[in-house]
Amino acid sequence: MSGGIIHAKWFRWTLAAVIVLALMALSAVVWNAWGKPEVNTEAIRKAQKLYDLAVEYGMDVPEDEAKTVDLWAEIYGSDGGYGVEVAEGSLRSAALYFEFSQTGVVNQRPHIIDPDFLEFQVLVLKVYRPDLYEEVLRYVGSRDYYENKLPQWMLDDYNALPE
Repeated sequence: MSGGIIHAKWFRWTLAAVIVLALMALSAVVWNAWGKPEVNTEAIRKAQKLYDLAVEYGMDVPEDEAKTVDLWAEIYGSDGGYGVEVAEGSLRSAALYFEFSQTGVVNQRPHIIDPDFLEFQVLVLKVYRPDLYEEVLRYVGSRDYYENKLPQWMLDDYNALPE
């Protein structure tokens, strides 16, 4: 036998397989340690607040709270992200539709929006853009058309606004 055990093919292949498996295990450990995205606690907190308010106000929300909060945290982030832009656009369209219904004149094509969806968009603004939410309340509250048609939580917020 020439060369001993180190020169045997089975030993070299076994050693190579062990090294490859060790590298794969090490890369999995490193990936789990460094590759996971950071949990944005502020985004989770705001998404939880949005979920809790939606449930409190009787809105139709998914029953799986944990999944919904995680999804909303991804969509809205800690600052509202694209979801707030959607809310702003929805409210802008609703305002155009209201002006059209009152005056018959509108500069842009209005979109008729589902009231439940619109209510949720206002709630998104309440959580993520409180200053804009206050402006929306002042606008909506100044229109007699909306009186007694707003959800109670919005009427309460409007009545609590400082003069």
